[in-house]
Amino acid sequence: MEDDDLTALTSQLSELGSHPDKALINAITMLAEDYADDSLGANEFYDIIRTRMVSASTSDIFKLPLVYLVDSILNNAKGEFISVVGETITSVFFSVYSKIDDNSKKKFARLLSIWKKN
Repeated sequence: MEDDDLTALTSQLSELGSHPDKALINAITMLAEDYADDSLGANEFYDIIRTRMVSASTSDIFKLPLVYLVDSILNNAKGEFISVVGETITSVFFSVYSKIDDNSKKKFARLLSIWKKN
């Protein structure tokens, strides 16, 4: 990943916080599109998000917006992200689900039910 994009991604992820801000998720997804055709770049991009999702230092209230972000990247950027995310999605999502509160679990389950339909 280019240094400017790495800085932008890290900054935007910090801004995302506990609320799934649609405009910010869209901005990060547009940045991800630049790496959709680059397996290494997609892997580096997702690894930054994945690390934040499973990190004990990331507050549990910040984890669900990251799940929504991954959903947006998979639905919009696609490309190499499909296989890159697919390699770890089950363990990452189990990790997130085990740490979030009941209200967030309902929202998480709703998202997964949409995936199941598709």
